[in-house]
Amino acid sequence: PPPPKWSFHKRTLPSHLTPLSSPRGKELFFQSLASNTANSYFPLSEQFLTQSEPAYCGLATLVMVLNSLSIDPNVRWKGGWRWFDENMLLMGCCIDKKTVEERGIVMEQFESMGRCNGAKIEMKRPSPKVFSENKFRDDVTAIVRNSSQETLLISSYARSALGQTGCGHFSPIAAYHEQSDQVLILDVARFKYAPYWVSLKELYVAMTCIDDATGMSRGWFLVSPSNNKRGVDEHDDKMRPGEVVNWGEERCPIGKIKVSFCKARDL
Repeated sequence: PPPPKWSFHKRTLPSHLTPLSSPRGKELFFQSLASNTANSYFPLSEQFLTQSEPAYCGLATLVMVLNSLSIDPNVRWKGGWRWFDENMLLMGCCIDKKTVEERGIVMEQFESMGRCNGAKIEMKRPSPKVFSENKFRDDVTAIVRNSSQETLLISSYARSALGQTGCGHFSPIAAYHEQSDQVLILDVARFKYAPYWVSLKELYVAMTCIDDATGMSRGWFLVSPSNNKRGVDEHDDKMRPGEVVNWGEERCPIGKIKVSFCKARDL
């Protein structure tokens, strides 16, 4: 591709958004901790990563959440380790890598890829009668208050609606500040924006924006392990003989069958 017209080192966060690392951002975080509305922060922060390609926000968010929930990929990543990364998701998926590098993924593909990799996913699009702003707020508060940390929430929103540069984006929500009605977004495009607080109402509006790729609004996901139990166990390393665990590119014994019925590849 031709070189870009401009080069950047990060972007300035719009003034109505509050950086987590600022004095006010820290204050909001500490108050959320005290109010028990920041439980999602801990598993997510352990696996916080930067997307490796400009259009990989969906993949990076899914990787971050799958690893935060301690879901076992059941294939080897490198050496003897079983772990998720962006390339592993693409190696075991029927979605074309080049297409994802150019356009990213849409919500239906995010949902399909998550389910194929051991997650239970509930996808919701904003709707005044069904998934209203209050329903979104209820989901956020229920998840960030949950001490078991067995469900995480991901938002898919239009950056432009928040005054940011770029278009559609995926990132997880780590905390909620009830008094100011703000959520903490751990933005996986860390080369662009560090984590920040945003009004829940404003984020909800940003999720109502239409995605040109689907003709539908964006929205949010509730993601949990398919067995409804977070996979972490401090007393079990889940060791297996290496020869019985496939490499990432050999990940699925029913791969051909799964691909033939996969809806994501047609999106």
